Amino acid sequence: MVTGNDLLAVLPFLVAAGGGLLLVLLDALSPPQVSRRFLGSFALVFLAGMAAAALVGLGRAPFPAFGRMVMADDFGRFFTLLFVVAAALAVLVAMGRLPDQADGRAARGEFYGLLLFATAGASLLSQATDLVTLFIALETLSIPAYILAAVLRRDERSAEAGLKYFILGAFATGLLIYGIALLYGAAGSTEMAAVAKAAMAGPWTGNFLLVAGGLLVLAGLIFKISVVPLHMWAPDVYQGAPTASTTFFATGVKAAAFAALLRVLTMPLAELRVGTPGLESAGWFTLLQGFAIATMTLANITALVQRDVKRLLAYSSIAHAGYLLVGVLCLEEGASAVAFYLLSYTFMTGGAFALVAYLEHDGTGTGLDDYRGAGRRNPVAAVMLSVFLFSLAGIPPLAGFFAKFYLFKAAIDQGLLALTIIAVLNSMVSAYYYLRVMVAMYMEPEPAGADTPAASPSAPIAVAAVVCLLAVLVLGILPSSFLDLAASSVRALF
Repeated sequence: MVTGNDLLAVLPFLVAAGGGLLLVLLDALSPPQVSRRFLGSFALVFLAGMAAAALVGLGRAPFPAFGRMVMADDFGRFFTLLFVVAAALAVLVAMGRLPDQADGRAARGEFYGLLLFATAGASLLSQATDLVTLFIALETLSIPAYILAAVLRRDERSAEAGLKYFILGAFATGLLIYGIALLYGAAGSTEMAAVAKAAMAGPWTGNFLLVAGGLLVLAGLIFKISVVPLHMWAPDVYQGAPTASTTFFATGVKAAAFAALLRVLTMPLAELRVGTPGLESAGWFTLLQGFAIATMTLANITALVQRDVKRLLAYSSIAHAGYLLVGVLCLEEGASAVAFYLLSYTFMTGGAFALVAYLEHDGTGTGLDDYRGAGRRNPVAAVMLSVFLFSLAGIPPLAGFFAKFYLFKAAIDQGLLALTIIAVLNSMVSAYYYLRVMVAMYMEPEPAGADTPAASPSAPIAVAAVVCLLAVLVLGILPSSFLDLAASSVRALF
């Protein structure tokens, strides 16, 4: 029987899902000639309601719901607020850019409803304490995301991006569901706490079902994070999908997958801390360490030769996933650093894609050659994009610097010195390809026919860019209060 506490626990999910249903109905019932841009304003209203539902419970004692399948705690509420920010940025970019790209009907109103469904799935994913709930929430996030990638039906690149995302995502879903089945066979339950107890009952190597199930579940999750070797979908999807969709993929989807990964790993990890000499005894520790090194190294090296800005930012996103895996390995301090990093990363990457969308709107393509001379044609946009790229590179005093500082400090405190050195070296390499974009904007001659005056940015994209810029500056200059919020939110996991 569903109780009031059960509904209260998933209130943000209900608000987002209800809003998605309403927007889909409004889109279907509106005359074809009517612009769908008003649906974006409605989507922002529902996202504000979702944020309010999360804020109301912030700081309250955690409690289980739906038979311990969901946990209402500050960890889920913090990440729900993060998803709201990511979705709101995607809505603003869509309101400013999607009408120019729409085919047939104005502005493709289903975008906003699908985005709300995906945000609802992300919120539920951050609260899941049962593997069945994890699977349902992940699919609620993923299926709308596949459609968002292909929302421009007559654009071949968008259709290709959606098809690739769907096929590879279905493969990852198969791995996940098989892993859940094997873990159920090993533990006799799909509850994460029960799986953790089964893991502690004996050596991992002596339980084939547990080892195989854990690896398959891990594979399903790292696909969403775009970790090497399950990363090849990201550059093609990020480049081919509409920039508004890419904005959400790079921020909201990645943050949701990391929230799920922290939930899955910290329950067994909490048991391992008792009477265990070190983290190395955890069966997944060495594996994730290898994933982190391979991900950040391969992504940064590959990004050096990219000639498309969206593809470059895709490999940048993969590299940041490698940095974040370093924090996942570092217990509570690392988890709080991961939460703060994801908050900073959402504004950095969201702002960068908002500027990419504006430059597209102004007639510039996404190729690196198209950015030549952009500093003279669009000086304000170029300066703002440079700030976001500097922040992604980790240049002080911007948010990216402190995000990496806290993350690497947690790794050093945990004794992961070699891994930290590799991460710092990779961060230095990444500065090169971020600077390449700025060199093209300021130091290379404009392409032929690019002397047209700059167009005024659409108001929604300008709002998204300015909000992200202010957030990057505030998180860099005054990081302490936000880091405390992140630390208090992850405390419930431990």
